[in-house]
Amino acid sequence: MCKTDNMQIELEHIATMISQLEALYSSSAAKVTTAVMRPPYWRNRVNAVLGTGNLPPSMSAQASALLLRLEKLDRLSRERERALRAGRRDHRMG
Repeated sequence: MCKTDNMQIELEHIATMISQLEALYSSSAAKVTTAVMRPPYWRNRVNAVLGTGNLPPSMSAQASALLLRLEKLDRLSRERERALRAGRRDHRMG
C-alpha cells in the first residue's frame, strides 16, 4: 500500500468519525467526555495528513472540507457549553 492510499484511508476514517460527532452534537442529551469526542483532536489528525505534503488535489480538497465540518462542530460545541453554563446558572438562581 502506498503513502497516498494510507492518507486516503485516514481521511475516510476521519470523515466517518466527524459524522459520528455531528450526530452526537445534535443530541441534546449527549455528553462529550473524552478528547476524541472533541473537534480539536480530529483537526490535528486532518492537519497531520495535510502536513505530509504532496497530496493529490482531490485529497487536499477532502481535507479542507473536513476542516470546515470541524469548524461547524466547534461552533456547536461552544454554543452547547454556553447553554449548559447558562442552565446551571439559572438553576442555581431559581
